[in-house]
Amino acid sequence: MVVDTLVDAARDAQARASEIVESRPGAAYESFWVSNSLVVNGPESLIERLRGVKGVTEVRPEHARVVERPEKATVLNAETVDIPWGVNRVGAPTAWADGALGGGVVIASLDSGVQYDHPELVSRAVNS
Repeated sequence: MVVDTLVDAARDAQARASEIVESRPGAAYESFWVSNSLVVNGPESLIERLRGVKGVTEVRPEHARVVERPEKATVLNAETVDIPWGVNRVGAPTAWADGALGGGVVIASLDSGVQYDHPELVSRAVNS
């Protein structure tokens, strides 16, 4: 229900601005309902036109972010490393002994610190 409300509110609030962008040859936009915002690509003349639209509170350039590749980590052998106390505390060794090894589990991560080319991840990654 909350999502539907936000989607409807964004669609209504963005209607005039999106019409203006659509009317400009070569201009395009992407709508983000969760923040009620549009990311617009188009000519400079479009900026002033959008600033004049009722309900538009801000027009600014998009901020590009550079994500650096992480350094390669040292791969540890679980048989030669002590199991951290937290792993023992949640009873993981008992679960492992019972055969629960995590097969079929999907884990999502939005963390830029994930080593995407780690040998344990690279062949199992699902990219969207």
